[in-house]
Amino acid sequence: MSRKSNNHDDDIDKALKSNDIDKIYFNEFAIGMSNNDMFILLRCNGREEAFLNLSHITAKSLALALSKSISNFEEKTNQIIRVSDDNDESHE
Repeated sequence: MSRKSNNHDDDIDKALKSNDIDKIYFNEFAIGMSNNDMFILLRCNGREEAFLNLSHITAKSLALALSKSISNFEEKTNQIIRVSDDNDESHE
């Protein structure tokens, strides 16, 4: 959903209601990188759930969008979202 659209909320709403799209919950991840791509392994309580393969451009765009969304949420709710105590950068 990195494409520019005035309908992001509509896109998300449709995806949430769709039975054609897998919904994946994860609470752990690992990140890998090659010269051309990035890889993200998603896990839930240690069990592998999905493997994402994305370009560096998409990965950076995703990172910036997530950071902005979290900052907006923290500001609106007056809450600070904690990060994992794990300092290993390949995990959450």
